[in-house]
Amino acid sequence: FLLLDSIGMDYEIEEAQLSDLPDNAVFWKDNYEEQSALCLLLVDSTMENNEAFSENLQDVLQDMRVGYTLVDLAQETVPDFSSYETVILAFQDLDLLGESVITLCNWVQQGGRCMLFCTPNLTASYRYLAPYLGIREGGVSYTAISGLNIKEGLMIGGDGFNFHWGEPLMVSLNVQLNEEAQVYME
Repeated sequence: FLLLDSIGMDYEIEEAQLSDLPDNAVFWKDNYEEQSALCLLLVDSTMENNEAFSENLQDVLQDMRVGYTLVDLAQETVPDFSSYETVILAFQDLDLLGESVITLCNWVQQGGRCMLFCTPNLTASYRYLAPYLGIREGGVSYTAISGLNIKEGLMIGGDGFNFHWGEPLMVSLNVQLNEEAQVYME
């Protein structure tokens, strides 16, 4: 640039184009705010570390262009699941769901997807929900983990991604899954 500038040549820089993407993807990116919220993100603002969990999840959902509805169970009631494809439970005390845990399980059986973002407390609601998550037994003790491996099919571009941290953390429930359970992350 210095050489071209010093000899008096003009240069132009073209603005970046999204021409490599299909037209419908470009439209979708530009109109993200207009996307319907197919994901329900349930949080508990009274939970320690809620802000970090909630903000991280919202950032990921926005980056992945997933429309979502955020509901704080400390201030609001559980909405109807039928309007959503995915429910993310980003809190530990599943008893906050109340009788909606039954509705959630029925919704999952009819094809809905549920993700637990936090290790749940060992409550009555957890024990009720566990079989619907593919847990056959266990879940009464914790085991140390020092990383995770994303398997095929969890998210686009994530196949085989490994993430490890230094000190093992006692944050994973020790469970045995049933034969039909699909494992997307180890």
